[in-house]
Amino acid sequence: MNFATKGKTLIQIKDLITSAVVPETLLVEFDDWSKDRNGQADKIASFLGTREAMIRSSCIAEDTSETSNAGAFLSIADVAPDFVNESIDKVFASYGESGLSSASRDHQVIVQPFLKNVISSGVAFSHDPNTGSEYRIINYAKSSDTSAVTGGRDSSCFQYTSRYDGDFPLEIEGVDQLVDELLILFDHIPIDVEFALVAANNSSKNTALYLLQVRPLIFNPSQVTRDDHLEALDRIKNLLVHRMAEHPFLAGRTTVLGVMPDWNPAEILGVRPSSLALSLYRDLITDSTWAYQRNNYGYRNLRSFPLMLDLMGLPYIDVRCSFNSFVPADIDEELASKLVDFYINKLVNQPDLHDKIEFEIVFSCMALDTSSRLKELSAHGFNLTEIHRLEDSLIALTNNVIRPDSKLVATDARRIKILGSRREKLLTSGLSIIDKIYWLVEDVRRYGTLPFAGLARAGFIAVQLLNSFVKVGIFSEREKSTFLESLETIASNIASDKTNLTRQDFVVKYGHLRPGTYDIMSASYDEDPDLYFSWTQERENIKPASDNSKYTNSFRFTNCQLQEIEKCLSQSSLNLSSGELIEFIKTSIGLREQAKFEFTKNVSLVLKLVSELGEEMGFTKADMANCDIRALKELSVRAQDPRVAIRESICQGRKIAKLAHSVVLPPLLTDPSEVFGFQWPETTPNFITQKTVVADVIADTSSRDGLDGKLVFIKSADPGFDWLFDKNIGGLVTAYGGVNSHMAIRCGELGIPAVIGLGEVKFEKYKKVERLSIDCANRTIRCA
Repeated sequence: MNFATKGKTLIQIKDLITSAVVPETLLVEFDDWSKDRNGQADKIASFLGTREAMIRSSCIAEDTSETSNAGAFLSIADVAPDFVNESIDKVFASYGESGLSSASRDHQVIVQPFLKNVISSGVAFSHDPNTGSEYRIINYAKSSDTSAVTGGRDSSCFQYTSRYDGDFPLEIEGVDQLVDELLILFDHIPIDVEFALVAANNSSKNTALYLLQVRPLIFNPSQVTRDDHLEALDRIKNLLVHRMAEHPFLAGRTTVLGVMPDWNPAEILGVRPSSLALSLYRDLITDSTWAYQRNNYGYRNLRSFPLMLDLMGLPYIDVRCSFNSFVPADIDEELASKLVDFYINKLVNQPDLHDKIEFEIVFSCMALDTSSRLKELSAHGFNLTEIHRLEDSLIALTNNVIRPDSKLVATDARRIKILGSRREKLLTSGLSIIDKIYWLVEDVRRYGTLPFAGLARAGFIAVQLLNSFVKVGIFSEREKSTFLESLETIASNIASDKTNLTRQDFVVKYGHLRPGTYDIMSASYDEDPDLYFSWTQERENIKPASDNSKYTNSFRFTNCQLQEIEKCLSQSSLNLSSGELIEFIKTSIGLREQAKFEFTKNVSLVLKLVSELGEEMGFTKADMANCDIRALKELSVRAQDPRVAIRESICQGRKIAKLAHSVVLPPLLTDPSEVFGFQWPETTPNFITQKTVVADVIADTSSRDGLDGKLVFIKSADPGFDWLFDKNIGGLVTAYGGVNSHMAIRCGELGIPAVIGLGEVKFEKYKKVERLSIDCANRTIRCA
């Protein structure tokens, strides 16, 4: 069959499909309506009787092989008989004068009886329009409103491949068979199907599936064949089967994988990073550094266990490894296994906590509310002896980190200072580019990411302690936000330095930052400063470098609050005073940002030297993005042709990149079968500040202009996105990011309302809305 107008297509297939029902349909031609309105009105009245109507557009500009024009024209639901004619006029008018003046005979309006007792409705795609792969995607809403999905309201999403053999949600029962049947009718042309599931005889147990629309699906086909795509999924599944089995050296019966727990690669790298970015992140952090740091700070020894897996180019955290690494080292094996199993079960049952594991799932330190939180364990099979044993271990571990004389934090703070002097020696040495790359990477691991991981651990503990102030009632969420805004950190100084430093001095100080710390394709500030900053405008409410005192003193704890902190410290057996604790919180948050600022200088230099090396060898920067850092490091110790080695690595990286762009996986993998089909989860985002903003949405920041007052949408953000705060944005929304992420802290410091970690589904929905209202205090997002 061939596609015609929306209405004619429905009539043509009405008697050909068996898996769904096409509603009774009457087509009204524009010419007939214009020349014989009364006659057409009588015909419509006879067709409808006393039933309410659904008036749908069927314009020849819709559903063509080039464009769908979805939502471009009006459709009106639940129209009373007396208002049908008026509604038809409105639908025809939505086509526009130019559209109606040409080929008007082919313009139509669809008149159907309005469907009642709708249980669910939605839209099904035979292919993934984003990747071009042969995934089927069904967006559906449990609502009587058949336009809920197409209108952008809250909906669910199920995505699967032909290998999926599990059950479907009841709300989309039969939709898969309908898509199968329609694909055969239309010779396997990719299709977009609108459907509704109706309760027959007012019984939800007896349902009928209605086909409301079918049209060609317009998208760019995948560069990966169906067989290669399925083979990649098979490999991922096989890896998961082995990874999720019991391991003799790990506590816990199984594992789950996620893109956000612990070192959150989705936020730092993105869900499909380049081979260079992914391999750098593995080398510097997730292969071994992460485990050394945890062990140094008193947690279980996970050395030799990689934290992050590479699933055909998609980075995922092995959550069992992560949870093992948060168990204090002196906890016995039996209790450790019991804890890890409890943590994993809680995450599986509450997947929206995947970016909040340290604050909502694991017990990694002793905060002021930890004793009350530990009571949760008694309802999950833990006895009082086990709970007290864990509490004692957490007290000892935390005291070892937060005491004023702690050698851990001091040692890491000193180590990070060594990195700069070694970097200068390397850059002024006579070493080759290849050797400089090797040593910059080695140095940043030893003197950069390792101490940063330690200082970040102290920073996490500091934030947990700060959050516990709110939990135990010492101060409010608003006071916590005010406290964070008062802190002086490297990040908060960018805005003031932008005003107080010359352009040259600013670029010297901050030039290594780039949006995408590990992304060679992302220009650093010093490579294109005018791309990121306006040098003629000054941001409001900046912190002048000449007078920082009023900011450091802008939040003062009351005597009553200090006394309450002292009381809680005594009860929790933390051996320091309230003043020492507050100083630890301030210092640790600042040191974490300082360490990140310093080690990213080496990372930026590595990327620049990799680019220079590629240019020498005849490769572009885009080529080098596909090169694995391990291949470049090998050049320093192996006598091989560098051009050949780099070319081979680039070819392999390109192959992986193609596969990565064809693969879609859920943000949390709890079973190997989910590789072939899964429900996209709801995500609980992190609202930053207690403020409200109503602003226009902007999702394209490539021009760096027109952001003033706007609500900016970006998938994920690291320190390199700090240029946004020079643009006086109204607010920020990210798909990925945790409550303790850089952007969460940064927005808190500057008092910018933000929604961090909204989730892929809601992010994609809201970024298409023209204007949004965000109320951070009430944790709501609404179309304005």
